[in-house]
Amino acid sequence: MEVRPTKTKHFDMRMSEDNFAELEEQSLCTGVSKSEIIRRAWKNLHIAEMPSGDFLSMARELRKIGTNLNQLVKIANVRGAIDAPKVLAALDDVIDIDCKIRQMIGGENT
Repeated sequence: MEVRPTKTKHFDMRMSEDNFAELEEQSLCTGVSKSEIIRRAWKNLHIAEMPSGDFLSMARELRKIGTNLNQLVKIANVRGAIDAPKVLAALDDVIDIDCKIRQMIGGENT
């Protein structure tokens, strides 16, 4: 387990109202503290926005569908047969969620 260094040093920083407002907005959008944003910027590390609630909800749905598909495949291996309607229904769910995710990230709808 990595031991994180203790942050014992403190310094004040001046900036314009506009810059501070941008920093606060980025902190709210990313869930990262203002201090951490400045540390990452100083080290040229990328700071990404948090995914939306819709995106997280779709990710949960995809995990559930993946679990269902995995169970169907296991059953198919044991029985030597596939429940085609269930597999096709799960595949339709995956395609629907894929389209929604592509729309959210600005990708193609096809």
